Amino acid sequence: MIHPLRGLQGQAPRSPRLAAVVQWFPAGIWIVWREGRETPANDGTSPGRLRALWGWTLIAAASVTLLVCVLWQGRGRVGQRWGGLPTGNPRSGAQLYQSRGCARCHLTAERPGRDAQEQTRPPGPAELVTAMWDHAAWAGEHPQGETWRAPVLSHEEMAHIFAYLFARSLAGTPGDAPRGRALFVSRGCAACHEDGSAAPVSAFGGATPAAWARAMWSHPLASDSGQEQPLFEGREMSDLFAYVQQEVDPPAAASALLEADPLRGRRLFEDASCRLCHSVKDEAGQGTLELGPERELPADALALAGSLWNHAPAMARALEERGVARPALDDAQMADLIAFLYGFRFREPGGSAPLGAVLFAGRGCASCHGSGARGGPSGPALRGRGKSFSSVSLAAGLWRHGSELYVQSRREGRPWPALVPGDVGDLITFLNTLPESN
Repeated sequence: MIHPLRGLQGQAPRSPRLAAVVQWFPAGIWIVWREGRETPANDGTSPGRLRALWGWTLIAAASVTLLVCVLWQGRGRVGQRWGGLPTGNPRSGAQLYQSRGCARCHLTAERPGRDAQEQTRPPGPAELVTAMWDHAAWAGEHPQGETWRAPVLSHEEMAHIFAYLFARSLAGTPGDAPRGRALFVSRGCAACHEDGSAAPVSAFGGATPAAWARAMWSHPLASDSGQEQPLFEGREMSDLFAYVQQEVDPPAAASALLEADPLRGRRLFEDASCRLCHSVKDEAGQGTLELGPERELPADALALAGSLWNHAPAMARALEERGVARPALDDAQMADLIAFLYGFRFREPGGSAPLGAVLFAGRGCASCHGSGARGGPSGPALRGRGKSFSSVSLAAGLWRHGSELYVQSRREGRPWPALVPGDVGDLITFLNTLPESN
């Protein structure tokens, strides 16, 4: 029997109090029902009627207690979720990425690995699904042995890794330190930071990308000292960051973003007067600059730092016109804002069910899973089973069974079909429709 309160992985509730309530709740209902049934009822005030009344009162109280326990257990997880991920926690994903051996082969800015495949572009759910698909082909060509063994990843663990890779990509990658040094001099930074009138470069040595963005937000305007505000374009801010980070251990780069909370960032967006000039989707601000999911933001926190620096004079004028002081932010608050603004861009891909059906047949999926994904001689049905697919569940399934699928396709002489990010939303939409409705 499947436990009605088990989570994504079929695990019992972690809270001891909740587990106790769940354990004894069915037994309590049965005892009360039995007592009320076996006790004869003579009239409206008989002991049987009173016992039944007390019994149903107990059941109602237990039901309310159970509901409160469930809500209480889930309250701490909400703030850790990023975008559309059901349980994705970047910090947990970082731990899994190391403990399950992903970092041994895949390169991150934190820890280079052998046979590295560099991850520099912010991945969305569709990109991560296609990565699992491609990994299935690689695993099929490299049988597991002493040097490599595929770790077991559950649905929830895959969600954590998704969240980590997305959060980690937002930290960006440092640029070229020598170019950063040249920019430091040519853009006038050295005039203040090397003559003692401003903090030396060493003071920023331990800065994370989120902290660097906060520093650009808080930096005095060049016009305050009678100078023109220099601009940083492209990856120039990343180069400047690389210069000040030359003697710093990289693993701390993404630490602030791994701990960031998008819900705190949302409250800060409202409390720090951001809405005076900006708005997000379906929320009207007094300004005209939309920061919702349809607007393209800078690629990562370092690019955002450059944008904050470039627009600092305009933002200062807008705040002055409204009689509002520039909000003071600390490093953690800037990380929360980044998590809020970028987090809801990490959303499930949408698509067309009819197009997904065409892709399913055209890419050869029907040869195993049957026409319309109703099941075939060598693959189970994928539709009409009472289960819905998401990018996380699809990636987790490909991780568990992908290499087997690849080996089977090669054995039967069928080519391994290509899967690109643009296909994922259409396929998921198709798989989530009932066979009769397509």
